[in-house]
Amino acid sequence: MKKVKDFESWWKSSKSQDKLNKFQRNWLKTNSPNPEDEDCGGDYWCVNQMVHDGEADYMCYENAREVFERTLEQGEEGKPTQAESLYCDLDEIIWEGYEFALKIYKEKKE
Repeated sequence: MKKVKDFESWWKSSKSQDKLNKFQRNWLKTNSPNPEDEDCGGDYWCVNQMVHDGEADYMCYENAREVFERTLEQGEEGKPTQAESLYCDLDEIIWEGYEFALKIYKEKKE
């Protein structure tokens, strides 16, 4: 198997898209596109809108890519920021990318 050294390779090998799709399917099954209490605000409302508006794919992919590439260059300094959080289980994908890129970074330093 080819050694993973870039984001695209990691994204495919980690099955991140499958995880993302599963999260979205489950969310859409259990959460209405228009909750009755639209003033509920907070993270739930933002995540709900992101998934129902079809933005979860783009947001998760782009945030994971930015963190991955930054970590390859900066090591631990590339850690995901609060601004890159999606405030839901999709953050796990972003953190997995960070941890994998950190391993690559450390291997290069040895």
